[in-house]
Amino acid sequence: MRFVRGDARHTGFPGQGFRVIILMASSFGYFIDERENGKILGEAFRLLMPEGSFLLDLPDREYVLENMVPLSWHEAKEEFVVCRRRRLGGDSLLGCGGMDVFCSFPGLIG
Repeated sequence: MRFVRGDARHTGFPGQGFRVIILMASSFGYFIDERENGKILGEAFRLLMPEGSFLLDLPDREYVLENMVPLSWHEAKEEFVVCRRRRLGGDSLLGCGGMDVFCSFPGLIG
């Protein structure tokens, strides 16, 4: 098995070269523009061999509704603190446009 990190919208791999494609860790649906999310699906299906399988790991709707945290913080690196704001909109979890990155001093957030 080979893991590849990159832009799932434009992989650069030749078409029909994979028997299985797995998009993990709820990493789908983060683009504000739905066309960008569609590019991920289009690229996945372009890469699949005929009769190939595509696994899209999505969060459980009920779990998200019961456990959604509207505000979270984490240190991306010692000098960056990321604040993520999320809200439910209709049948969607919206958070793409609400990410702020703050520059801080190391160890400022404990």
